[in-house]
Amino acid sequence: MKEFEKLFNKLTDDVYYKPYWDVLLKQYVNKDRHYHNLQHIIAGLDELKEAQHLLDTEELIKFAWWYHDSIYFTGFMSKEGPVFVKDNEEKSAMLACGVAKEMGMSEDFIRDLEKLILLTKHDKEPESMAGKIIIDIDLSILGKSQEIFDMYEAAIRKEYSWVPEDMFRAGRTKILQTFIDKKTRKNIYYTDHFRNKYEDQARKNIERSLFNLSLAS
Repeated sequence: MKEFEKLFNKLTDDVYYKPYWDVLLKQYVNKDRHYHNLQHIIAGLDELKEAQHLLDTEELIKFAWWYHDSIYFTGFMSKEGPVFVKDNEEKSAMLACGVAKEMGMSEDFIRDLEKLILLTKHDKEPESMAGKIIIDIDLSILGKSQEIFDMYEAAIRKEYSWVPEDMFRAGRTKILQTFIDKKTRKNIYYTDHFRNKYEDQARKNIERSLFNLSLAS
C-alpha cells in the first residue's frame, strides 16, 4: 500500500517498511473481518484528508489509524457461554508502539501513539485535537447513508456471528445507545467538521437501528 509506504518512509530513513506492511496486511485481510478490514482503514484515511487542516501534523494520527485495529478478535463460545475479547485496542497499541520503537521514533511520539489508539475504545473523553479527530473518523460510518450504514451493521453482525441473537441485540443496543445518550454525551462527534457532516444522519441511523434491534427476532 503506497500510503503506508510513504508514511513509513517519511517517519524513518533507517528501517524498511515492507516487513511491517506484510504483517499489517495479513491482519486486515483476515477472513473473519467483515468491517474492521483494510477498507475501513482506507475510508478513514479519506476522512482524514478532509480534516487534516485541523492538525499541525498528520503523521502521528495516520500511524495510529493504520494500527488502531491491527489486532481484532471478537471472542468465542466456551462451554460456559460467550467470551468477549476486550483488549484489542491494548494489543493494537502494543504492536504499534513496538514498531514505532524499532523505527527509532521518540518517546513522546510513542506515548501519544498509544493514547490515540486506546481512545478508539470509545470509553474516554479525548483531550487533544488529534484524539477528537481519530474518534470522529472511527465513528464516521454512523453518519453515512442509510444503505451504507445498513451494510455496516450487517458486517458487524457477521463479525459476531458466534453470539446468540438475543445476546447480540442486547449488546449492540447498549453500544449504540451510548452514542446518543444526552446524559453522557452532548454530541456523537467532537469536532465541528464531523458534526456538521454526519451528526444528523448518524442520529437517524442509530435510532432506526435501535428500533430494529428492539423487534422480536
